[in-house]
Amino acid sequence: MRQGKRAAVLREADKTMVGVEAVRAAKQIGERLMLLVGRKIERPLSAALVLGMPPKLEDIEKGQVHSFRGAKQADVERAAATINRIRRLNSESRPSDAVKLGEKLLSSLERKYGCEHPILAPVLFECARLQTAMGCQQRAEALQIQVCWVIEGAYGAVSQEAVCALHTLSIFYLEAGAQAKANTSILAARLICSRLASASALEAKTDAIAGRLAMSAADYQYAIACFESADRTFAAEPAGFVRERSELHRLTAECFCRLGEPGPAQVTLERALGLVMGSESACYPAVASKLLLELSKLCARNGAYERALTLAAKAEKNATIGCGSISRRRAYCLANLGALLNRTGYCAEAATALEESLSIFDQIGPDNAAIIVDIYDLLYDVYQAMGQTTEARTFHMLSRATRSAMANSEEPQTRLLH
Repeated sequence: MRQGKRAAVLREADKTMVGVEAVRAAKQIGERLMLLVGRKIERPLSAALVLGMPPKLEDIEKGQVHSFRGAKQADVERAAATINRIRRLNSESRPSDAVKLGEKLLSSLERKYGCEHPILAPVLFECARLQTAMGCQQRAEALQIQVCWVIEGAYGAVSQEAVCALHTLSIFYLEAGAQAKANTSILAARLICSRLASASALEAKTDAIAGRLAMSAADYQYAIACFESADRTFAAEPAGFVRERSELHRLTAECFCRLGEPGPAQVTLERALGLVMGSESACYPAVASKLLLELSKLCARNGAYERALTLAAKAEKNATIGCGSISRRRAYCLANLGALLNRTGYCAEAATALEESLSIFDQIGPDNAAIIVDIYDLLYDVYQAMGQTTEARTFHMLSRATRSAMANSEEPQTRLLH
C-alpha cells in the first residue's frame, strides 16, 4: 500500500518539467538527496535549492510541516557527546575516524527516528563539515541540503530555523567558490526573513553574509553597504552582538583597503577596537588580538612603524590571553611583531619573536605555508644584520627549499608579512 502511494506521488511529480529536473539534479548531487524525490510539493524550498533556483514565496508558504515525537533526552545527550568526540577526532587529524563515528551515529538515529526527524539536523551538519574538510564537496553539499530538507519538514520553510540553515548553506557555497548557489541561498533567506516577525538579528546575519559574497565578487562598495546595514541592525538589538559587530567593522576596513582608502579603514578598525576593549584590558581578547594585528599591519603599510610596533605587542598579549600561548593567532602576532622589530632596528628582540613564532608553527602547523617562507627570510635578514652568518645561511637555505616545495604545489605564494 505504501509503495503504491509512493509511486502515485512520483507520477504526480513527473507531470511537470520542474519535478523531473528536481529528480535529475538530486541524482547528480548525491544519493542521499533521493529523499527529495516525489516530495517536491512537500519540500518546495529544498527542491529549489537542489535546482539552484530561488524559491517562490507562494510555494514555500504552502509547504507542509510534519509533527514528530520528541526525541528521548538520552539520545539527545548521546548525540551531543558524540558530536564533541567527532570534533575532537577531527582536531587530532583523524578525519577518517571522525567520519566513521558520524556515519555510525547518523545510521543509529535514522533507524530509531526515521530520516526526517529534526534530531538528525546537527549530526548531518557535522558530517557535512567533515566532508568539506576532507575535500569531498559533492557529499558535503548533499548533506548540507539534507539539513535544509529536515529543517523544512520539521519547522516549515518560513521559520527562523530554515533561515539559519540557509545561512550555513550560503557560507558553505561561499567558501567552496560556488558564487551563484551562494547568492540563491541568501536570496531565499532574505525572502523568508521578509515573512517573519521579530527577525531583525536574522536579517542582520543575512546582510553580513551578503556582504561577504559581494567581497568575493570584488564588489566592495556593495559589501560595505551590507556590512553597515548589518551593523546598524545589530546595534539596535538588546544583546549587543559585540563580536559580530567587531567582525563587520574588520571586514568593512578590509573593503576600504582594497579600494585604496587606508584612512577610512583605520578609523573603522579603531571603532571596532572600541567595541571589544575595556578601560584596562580587552573584554574579548581573542577578537581584540585580531583587530590589533590588522591595525598594526595597516599602520606599517602607512609607514607609522612605531605605532605599528606598539599595536603588535598588544596584539600578541591579547592573543596569548584569548587564544592560548600555543595558537596560530599568537604565532601570526609574533611573526608580525618580529617583522616590525626588525624594521625598527631591534634585531635581537626580532630574532626571539620570530624563532618563537616558528616554534609554534612547527607544533601546530600554519594554515598557509607562505608565512613560513616569510619568517625564514626575516630570520636571514636579522642574523645577517647581527653578523651571525652561519645562522643566516641556514635560514636562507630553508627559505629556498620551502619556496621550491611551494612552487610544486597549489599553495598560495602571496607575501603575508611586510
